[in-house]
Amino acid sequence: MVSKISHRLKYRVRTIRDALFLSRESILRKKFKNDDLNKFICEQVSQFRELGLDWEQAQEVISCVPAEVGRRDSSEHYALFAAWLHRRPRAEVLEVGTDNGQFAAFLSALVPEGRVVTIDLPDQDPRYGNASTPSSHNPSHRGSPPSERTKFLGRPNITFVEINSVKLADTVRCFDAIWLDGDHTNPVVSLDISQVLRLVKPGGLLAMDDIRLPRAAHGVMGYDETYQALEALKSAGIIKVTLIHKRLTAQHLYLPENRKYIAVVERVPNPDPFAM
Repeated sequence: MVSKISHRLKYRVRTIRDALFLSRESILRKKFKNDDLNKFICEQVSQFRELGLDWEQAQEVISCVPAEVGRRDSSEHYALFAAWLHRRPRAEVLEVGTDNGQFAAFLSALVPEGRVVTIDLPDQDPRYGNASTPSSHNPSHRGSPPSERTKFLGRPNITFVEINSVKLADTVRCFDAIWLDGDHTNPVVSLDISQVLRLVKPGGLLAMDDIRLPRAAHGVMGYDETYQALEALKSAGIIKVTLIHKRLTAQHLYLPENRKYIAVVERVPNPDPFAM
């Protein structure tokens, strides 16, 4: 009897909580519609400017990329890399997290005289296709490589390597720009951050996807482990971090807890603590 009452109380509390959330969401959505989306765009333009980049010029660069490898997502990492790479045609770029290869193809169009190296887990790996979720996630849900991958990765200046990103510890090859969009959970994301910090050239671009802030709504596409790792490095004076909005669309912005960010990370020069 006690168990039944407890279950009913939990259900009622959950129902009330969900109703309150939906009511709040509806109010915020209506308020956001009456607000000016331009304030978020202006904020993004300002953040780009602080990074020495031109957001508006990036839109022009994107529009000039051949349609077959052009932008297919509203994520602002397209604008970020377009702004940084458009004057660096010989740049070497590393992408961690290939997926269908479309962004690697976009990058390759920006660096026609350079090279894009993109890595992803072998499709037999239990974490393939669900590396944004906790390790307890059912490995059988991993799926298979996207059908478009072969087409996009066939460009001559793209090198695709099937490898677990933790194996980056075995290379000393450095890159002008790095896009980290692999496993979003610990321990791998913290290991990946440590490696890409080592592999990005001084003055290079290092960016990381799907940053969730503490107390944000966490889900399949991002937890706050990346944020926590970056905060630890920032507190130690090792890096400087600039967060830019991942998407500039009403549906991704009207609920603060649903907002995601892209982290642009700059290594802070520090003396060797063991130098004698």
